[in-house]
Amino acid sequence: MELRPRVCSRLTRLSKKTILLNMRLESKPWGEKYADMFCSEVPVEVQRALLHGLFRNYSDASEHCYTVFRHPIARNASGPYRHSKIEDDWCGIAERFPRAVKFTHKPFRNKKSGKITGTYVQLEIGRVRLTESCVRTPSSLPRDADFRETLAMEAQRSLFGEDEKESDGYLYGVYLHGVDVASENRNRPAFAKVRFPNRRFSGYIGKGVDLWTRFADIVGQFIDVKNDFTKPAPVKPRTPVKEEQA
Repeated sequence: MELRPRVCSRLTRLSKKTILLNMRLESKPWGEKYADMFCSEVPVEVQRALLHGLFRNYSDASEHCYTVFRHPIARNASGPYRHSKIEDDWCGIAERFPRAVKFTHKPFRNKKSGKITGTYVQLEIGRVRLTESCVRTPSSLPRDADFRETLAMEAQRSLFGEDEKESDGYLYGVYLHGVDVASENRNRPAFAKVRFPNRRFSGYIGKGVDLWTRFADIVGQFIDVKNDFTKPAPVKPRTPVKEEQA
């Protein structure tokens, strides 16, 4: 079966793009390779939407929970409500950018009982798979979850194969964010960073992609950086996490 010239031309362009990307990644540490791959695969407008939506969902969750519930209850309710807002927003991002982003709802199981206890949203953006998690610091690991461990185990090095050449693998990243405890009613995040776990999900490879720094103009829309002297209280992670090079 012969391919039409237009299809052959498109395949050639895709192959050239992959070759050029792999040439840039050659000789770089794995952490930098993953960061470059993320920035290459995920369109800038999608990255910006992820950060802008995060601020908006923090604010909306705070306003809703602290209006409906009394203070101690509102604090407990804001976390799950915010999580649901973020994942619902991710589905909306996929609908806004249908050619670049796909979303899927996937079930997750309790590690002890093996029973399905809920679902999570996963974004597929080119060769990138993304989930989100609220953590204490950008170096903290999310709580244990089979789906995160499976995604990490199947991804990362398989993306390039043992000899760093192109393969059918994908890059798995976790969109980490955390509450600014100095903010009013927990209404904004303190950081927003995509990090790439190792295969055992026992640590991170490289420094990741800091969306907070990358898109400071969006941060400035929600925080008066020059006049805002509040800082998140320094909180040490419960267990030290070592950054690794794969």
